[in-house]
Amino acid sequence: MLRTSPVSPAAPPVSIIKEDDASVSCSTLSKADSSTSGKKVSSLMRKAGGKLSFLRKRNDGSTALTLSANSHLDESEVDSFYEQLDDSNTTRDDGGLMLDKFGFIVEMDDISEEHSLAANSSKKYDDSSKLKMNQKLAIANFAKLLNGAVGDAAGPTHHSMVKNFARKGFPDSMRRQAWTVITGVDKIMKEREGVYSNLAQDTDQGDSPNRSSAFKAIDKDILRTFPTHQMFRQQATNTGLQGDNKEDDKVVEPSEGEGCRALRRILRAYVSYDSDLGYCQGMNFIAAMFLTQDLPEEEAFWLLVVVMNEEGRLRDLLNKDMSGTLETLYIAEHLMIQFLPKLDDHFSNERVHISMFVTQWLLTVYTSTFPFDLISRVWDSFLAEGWKVVYRVMLALLKQNQEILLSKGIEEIVPFLLRELPSGASAELIMSLSQRISLKTRHIQKHAMEYRKLIASNEIEAQEIFHRRVAASEGSVNGDASVASSFMMMNRVPVLRFVRKLTSVRKQVEVEDLSEKLLPLVGASKFALMLHNVLSAEECSELVRRAKGENFQEILVKGGKNGALQTNVASCDRCLVNDADLAAELFGRVSYALQSLGLEENLHHASGNAILKATGLSSSLHFLKFRPGDFFAPYRDSQYLRGLEASYVTLQVYLNSGYRGGKTSFNGSSSGKHFDVKAKAGSILLFSQDLRREETQVTEGRKFVIRTDIMYKCP
Repeated sequence: MLRTSPVSPAAPPVSIIKEDDASVSCSTLSKADSSTSGKKVSSLMRKAGGKLSFLRKRNDGSTALTLSANSHLDESEVDSFYEQLDDSNTTRDDGGLMLDKFGFIVEMDDISEEHSLAANSSKKYDDSSKLKMNQKLAIANFAKLLNGAVGDAAGPTHHSMVKNFARKGFPDSMRRQAWTVITGVDKIMKEREGVYSNLAQDTDQGDSPNRSSAFKAIDKDILRTFPTHQMFRQQATNTGLQGDNKEDDKVVEPSEGEGCRALRRILRAYVSYDSDLGYCQGMNFIAAMFLTQDLPEEEAFWLLVVVMNEEGRLRDLLNKDMSGTLETLYIAEHLMIQFLPKLDDHFSNERVHISMFVTQWLLTVYTSTFPFDLISRVWDSFLAEGWKVVYRVMLALLKQNQEILLSKGIEEIVPFLLRELPSGASAELIMSLSQRISLKTRHIQKHAMEYRKLIASNEIEAQEIFHRRVAASEGSVNGDASVASSFMMMNRVPVLRFVRKLTSVRKQVEVEDLSEKLLPLVGASKFALMLHNVLSAEECSELVRRAKGENFQEILVKGGKNGALQTNVASCDRCLVNDADLAAELFGRVSYALQSLGLEENLHHASGNAILKATGLSSSLHFLKFRPGDFFAPYRDSQYLRGLEASYVTLQVYLNSGYRGGKTSFNGSSSGKHFDVKAKAGSILLFSQDLRREETQVTEGRKFVIRTDIMYKCP
């Protein structure tokens, strides 16, 4: 890594360049000996009347600032600018580029924002200011702690003290040592001396197509890894004279920095070390982030090994079978339901699935797109406490931006979560908020065990909604190739949602025969049964949640002699879901309930033909959503034909309550009378398809039902 030194108060003269359409004029101001120190860079920029460009050092040691033509600056303002710059944790490399403390190229806008955030942060967060006031003492105590001089190095007191330091943020000068000590990397390097050097030298791709493919993927990803960082940016040297004669210019091809070469050696060495996994997108960000924290190459490699296989088990997330990724998404989804129910409900209504954004956050533990001051703080605590920190930060990021997100639709939510939110995240604010979220390890363990149990019993499956294809250029519109790389990494995981299957349980079902009540309306005995308590409240909630995530479209009904669209028949939304497992479970519960009450023959004879027998439900399930004002006018269901089978009975499942209106009502053909069904969440209505019924207008809330057909054929 290129070593840098803080900007000296005795900085060289500044050339302030004003640009307009007509000419460019320059004036040089010396840095005066002034005591002015309270002005912010933002104030300087407002007076300058324009955006400050990159600050670059010239060959003579002077510095050029490019301003707009209407700028007006004096010596005291330039002096104030330098004093602000001295306090901004900003450094200059040998080429004169301004760098932040992590080594990223900084624009003047960023320095201004940094001061503004720092000023607000120092007023609001006492822990941070106290740590600065007692920095020397804190670093000394922390050094003793890392060396085992305070408490039992393996005991709970020691771990608690390390955790407390991690939550406040390790001192920058101690972060490298802290990470290697608390993860045991220092001991691993002693035990495995020479192993890395041998792995790093093993660059032969051999005959293995997997190894060759991994090396090619590594080479591509390195070019997109933190391109604005001094270690990884591609450098081009112009050896020609800058003048009107462009033919004199000789441009040298971009050359890699040492950081790129070190990252390549680390990732290739890991391919050799863990041949079963090889290389996965995302590892490049993690390993590169270690290098930016001043970890030597070998330490960065062994820390990668530890976090992939021990601390955090990132190997499970990045593995190609996605088993760990799916479990992580399930936990994240249910933690959001638990801690941010209002936002989760809004996301469900807008069809925003958690895998659309949180995959990019969690797969690399925030290293791909978030600011490095937040990344460093997250990893301080992550290495000390584990995955609880990662989920807490996720909840804090969403909670901090909840009101903004509640005001947006899906077309705005996803871009905001992937771009705007990460770029503006404040480390102090988010970490402080995350520590106030009452998430415990037991909550995570509960959801993890639940997921594993559901997977083992085949009660849940991850369904792919659609592939989000993002071209690399989309992420690099503003020149940020690392964003493009993180989008490409996210595309490796499709947009998923979890579908909970109904388990085969035998419930105490209450059956209500409606045939006699309908006799005065229709003048004949027709099959109609209402079954209560077929589904539990939890099962209904899960199906409603699933329904909210479906792609609903306005329902279209055809009828009449010409089969024309009848726009006055229905006003509601519908989506068709093909789910044979759900259809089979619903039919099984209905059959069991009727059989236990001796009513199974009623179902078989509902066709009016004693020869036919009910064989099951159509797997084509109609999810219907009624909003205020929606209705379904009196209508008879059409018969559905499937091979040698035909439908005679409609099955309708009621998934929720809490709405007003929206009654299911049977109508007499000529009598004008009607009969309203009393349904509740978990009820199932069975009725002959030659019965005329309607869904009355919903006046408040939303109503969700599932409608399908019971199929009959000759036994």
